[in-house]
Amino acid sequence: MRRVDQLISEIKELRQQATYKSALRVFQLLDNNKNLFLEKIESDTFRFFLTGFSELSEASAATSQSPSFKREYDKLFETLLFHLNRV
Repeated sequence: MRRVDQLISEIKELRQQATYKSALRVFQLLDNNKNLFLEKIESDTFRFFLTGFSELSEASAATSQSPSFKREYDKLFETLLFHLNRV
């Protein structure tokens, strides 16, 4: 299995865990594999996801339990999946 496919699978497994920890894990996967993702996704789009998951991962524990956090996480995650499914 290609490395990018492994990363995409790992990201997809985090779908149901809308917490700041899962947002941090997605951020880490994107950040640690920038070059690989930048070969597959436009740089502006990649920066949008990197920034979005970085902001979510910095949320407080109380904020991460709120409906607005879950909504933002779901929206960002679904958009990321859309782009990853095109890889």
